[in-house]
Amino acid sequence: MSLSVILYALSAVVLIWAIANTLVPILWKSRAQLATMDRAGRGVDREPTPKQKAHLAEKLEAMGARTVYIKRDGRPLAIGVPSPGSYFGGLPKLPNGVAWPEYEQDGARQAMTFLGQIDLSELPDAGRNSFPEAGRLLFFAYSDFSMLMEPERKDWAKVIYLPAQEPEAQDHEAPDNLMQLGDSYQKQWFAGEDEGWIAERAARPRVARRYAMRFAAYVSYPDTDGMAPSAGWDHGSLHEELLGPLREAQQQDLKRRLYEGVPRRSARTPERENAVLGFEAPFIWRELRQFLSDIEAELAPYREPDAAMREARAETLLDDSMQDAALALVKDACDLLAVWRARADGRGDWETVTDADNADFRKALSDINQRMNNLRREVSPFLWRELFDTIRSYKLGVAIDERNLQGMSGADALRQSELLSNARAFLSKWENLAAAEDLDTPIKAEARSLYLQELDGLRTHIYENGGSFVAKGYRNRPRCPLHPDFLPGGLDHRLNRGIVYDSLRTAAELGLDVEALFPGWVIDTVIPEPGVEATAQLNQPDFEWDYGPHQMLGYGTTVQWAPIQNRDKVLLLQLYSDEALGWFSGSCVLQFWIDKSDFDRRQFHKAFATIECN
Repeated sequence: MSLSVILYALSAVVLIWAIANTLVPILWKSRAQLATMDRAGRGVDREPTPKQKAHLAEKLEAMGARTVYIKRDGRPLAIGVPSPGSYFGGLPKLPNGVAWPEYEQDGARQAMTFLGQIDLSELPDAGRNSFPEAGRLLFFAYSDFSMLMEPERKDWAKVIYLPAQEPEAQDHEAPDNLMQLGDSYQKQWFAGEDEGWIAERAARPRVARRYAMRFAAYVSYPDTDGMAPSAGWDHGSLHEELLGPLREAQQQDLKRRLYEGVPRRSARTPERENAVLGFEAPFIWRELRQFLSDIEAELAPYREPDAAMREARAETLLDDSMQDAALALVKDACDLLAVWRARADGRGDWETVTDADNADFRKALSDINQRMNNLRREVSPFLWRELFDTIRSYKLGVAIDERNLQGMSGADALRQSELLSNARAFLSKWENLAAAEDLDTPIKAEARSLYLQELDGLRTHIYENGGSFVAKGYRNRPRCPLHPDFLPGGLDHRLNRGIVYDSLRTAAELGLDVEALFPGWVIDTVIPEPGVEATAQLNQPDFEWDYGPHQMLGYGTTVQWAPIQNRDKVLLLQLYSDEALGWFSGSCVLQFWIDKSDFDRRQFHKAFATIECN
């Protein structure tokens, strides 16, 4: 082969390479830009033009996928009422010969939590066109998610498919080795934001309350550009900008489908917030007893200190008078509990607490709580190090506020700038004073008093001048560094609202007359009827779901990486952190995935699950 032929061939290769690297990116530019927009909304090369944005929006809309939305009813099914075809919780309907799935960990086998059952014949068209026309899917999982020591294992979740020809079965009795609901972390630390379990309560239920399901078809879109997780925090990106109008239209359509034909009724006194539940409870004696148990568990370490507590007391820097005051306060709190425990013992669980008893109980708790707050104030901040660390954290908040201020102008910006300047001067002064001291020595009473006085003055000035930016940084006082050892966190004067949620749901599950037990507005807040729910949803712009909806098919919610890593698979089921179901809480999403080929062959038992939390 002559040299000229070789040179011609090399030239052709170079030319083809140049064309490939020039034309292909142009041909695929719209899709590439959609996939690689950075978090500030800028493209790899430059900001897209309006025409390019419109083209990208069309591309994103074309990516919409048929999805089945799953709506949990607000009120649990009463015990004894037959289960519908599709439901959360309760017991599974397993035919003879079909075993309840188990999971083995650390040599022990436990029956998995039953999550729910879906009757495929009840799905809307979006589901029936993909799933068999009939049959049932049953979902199970080892729900102690924090104790999954080998997350790479895929046998901690199971799906059972019962074809239509399978005879209808009765509820399977709960096996003796059925695990408790919720995970170990939840059982230990879940202080009752939703369900009201005390820290030391070991006996959580094993069977979740039953809730009926309703379905609606809608179109879902990817919540991330496919390059990295977004999970709602990718604010300001081009993907979010393009997704916004699509998601708004999607949610409005979903509302119409879900609540079409549902009689509307506004909630009774709907202006009340959920937090109000805690300020007006207890409504029944069951709630008061549960709250007493919560407080008793919190005070137990102070009444009967363990070795670690005794050692900490021996090394404390608090003087004897402060220790005596703290322990006397604990004794008074325990005496108060004993009085109310005696008053509660003669009352039935579902007996209504009178207004007089309610007021007396709240007044007694409020008095104790105020004494605790006063004592904590006397010793907080106690060390210079505590004050120094607190100032540094406040400075971080001010820096964020100053960054937010850059987008403002006019008189409001000038006022906010002045407030930030005052805050910065206060923080710099006390940071310098603390830096000049031995950080591990106590603050003298005079310096502590001056610091708290100036802090109060600054906070008041911020609030009175509409300091929406900086107020959040000064809302709480520094915490006493010794509170785990000597000073209880304070007996909150409001009742734990989670106890109220638990009472309402339990009453409904037992088939009791909730209208006779609880105020109407409480019922409409905790276990709303469909009409109340419909009115509340239709009166707000967005559909109220947490970390994505319960759903089948479509795009899963991207909390971390699971939807990206499993983009070639079918999302069989997604369940988000729905505290009413009782088996996991927090900002988490549980997703069941299955290979497309296995889905087409109806081999649903080959599905596997991922659990991700923010």
